[in-house]
Amino acid sequence: MIHFLGFSPAIDVTYRVDQVTIGGIHRPSTVLRLPGGKSLNAARAAARLGASVHAIVPTAGRTGDLLTALIGEVRPRLTVTTVDAPGETRNCVTVIGEPAQGLTEFYEPAPELGTDAWAALLEQVRVIPAGDWLAVSGSVPQDAPLGELVVALSACSARGVLVAVDVHGPALSAIVAAAAPTVLKVNRAEAAAHLGIPSADTLLVDLASRMVAQTGGTVVLTDGVDGSLAAHGDRRIRVHPDPVVGAYSVGSGDCYLAGLVTALANGDELDAALTRAAACASANTAVPGAAVFDVGDFQSATDRIDVTAESA
Repeated sequence: MIHFLGFSPAIDVTYRVDQVTIGGIHRPSTVLRLPGGKSLNAARAAARLGASVHAIVPTAGRTGDLLTALIGEVRPRLTVTTVDAPGETRNCVTVIGEPAQGLTEFYEPAPELGTDAWAALLEQVRVIPAGDWLAVSGSVPQDAPLGELVVALSACSARGVLVAVDVHGPALSAIVAAAAPTVLKVNRAEAAAHLGIPSADTLLVDLASRMVAQTGGTVVLTDGVDGSLAAHGDRRIRVHPDPVVGAYSVGSGDCYLAGLVTALANGDELDAALTRAAACASANTAVPGAAVFDVGDFQSATDRIDVTAESA
């Protein structure tokens, strides 16, 4: 079982219009609503790949009720535990206009959860069985009890839960310093910000080497259209980008995490898991909406992904 823990879910709404015009009225030709936020995107992607998935998320208000209903449509591969939180679950909107305009996105901020919701979420973490995977991803609200979160994740690792982390900011620094995750997956900018060094002027392999020295586990750094790189012990593995590039990037990082964890949970070696991760991210770009890719696109992308060794 793979458990996906998120703290800032959302209703993801995608509008397709002919053209985005500032100040204009838009009547979308298609509307797509999905249970979103990074952790739920990753959970849905893992379920599409055939994994047995359990999502753990806070929900709030009427929007939270809709979120729960939308998650239910992904069953039976995905089960969910919801925790009541104050306020309203957020909405995130993506507008797809003509190709030259790219994507226009509106992301509401992640609301604070409150003491009771945090306590309930961390209690769910404490009961995850040994041998299962726990993937923690997405924005972490400002009221997060980071010390308690680190303790809960450390206890998971100590009892044999395999922990994957994809967060940024203060939460990333706290987890790297004390929780020793099995897998850390972040992007170039997030790693550089954590290390306090320039992102553009630093080689990805150098960022990965610095990060793996801090975590002691496997570190995977993604770099957008330039692919990704993994560091594990003395090994450095370059994942070259798929030569077929789709137009819809939203959720691709979440799909990468899903492909990686799903493969590792199946017992794949790291090279194969990285191939599946990149293929899942690539398949996601073929259609609008995060983690609603066609499994056939994933399988085709797997054959196109090139993974090579790189010097540390």
